[in-house]
Amino acid sequence: MFFSPVMDTMVQRTPNASVMQQAYEQTKQEIALQCLIAAFSPEKNIPELYLKLKKARRDFPQFDENTFLAIISLTKIYSDGMRKSVVSSYPKALQADDRKMIWRESQKPFAGYKVSGFDASSRFTTEERKKQLGYDTAPSHVDYKSMAKDPSTAQTSFAEADVLVFSGHQYAQYKLPGVFTNDDSQIVYDARTLNPPLNKVKVIISTSCATICKEPHEPPRHSPASRARHAAAPPGACLRR
Repeated sequence: MFFSPVMDTMVQRTPNASVMQQAYEQTKQEIALQCLIAAFSPEKNIPELYLKLKKARRDFPQFDENTFLAIISLTKIYSDGMRKSVVSSYPKALQADDRKMIWRESQKPFAGYKVSGFDASSRFTTEERKKQLGYDTAPSHVDYKSMAKDPSTAQTSFAEADVLVFSGHQYAQYKLPGVFTNDDSQIVYDARTLNPPLNKVKVIISTSCATICKEPHEPPRHSPASRARHAAAPPGACLRR
């Protein structure tokens, strides 16, 4: 019998079915335990449940809503306040079972994550956007006016966040974040006051001009007219594209 080296390698690299099944069963046990922990202290632990559900769906395609419902019998997991904040989004058939709402809430993009940032144009940190994306604000998050008045509040809240969001104007140079302002440039936050690292941050989202710098060796994607304007602008200028 002939076995090619390629086939031998493929067989060796194929995950062992029993190992995968053990991992799957362990994941279900962890989620069941997290549900019990969340029911005891919802505000603190439901975000972690959302993240475990995200990971389970990513790692195991067979992990569906029916599987989730089968591993935990509790139908009341949310606190009254948390339930009130989500229940209006769902039909009555789902409102009586927290598990079904938790399953759906966990499918929102930022469910389980903490958000902060200097959102002067109110594009991210509104109640509507919070409900749409499923996140919670960082425990120490304050509005952009308070952040500008006392930059130390930004340091604290940014350090707690998984996601940072920025809007308004930005005045910066390459590799220097510079300052952000509100839309009429009357309220200023200097990002250079931050003390790195911010180890929890996973994603930064910004609608401010020139926030995401491209490396010098990467070709720009601006139009010729846009490139000319940027070339002629003084350092730190904030240009609209």
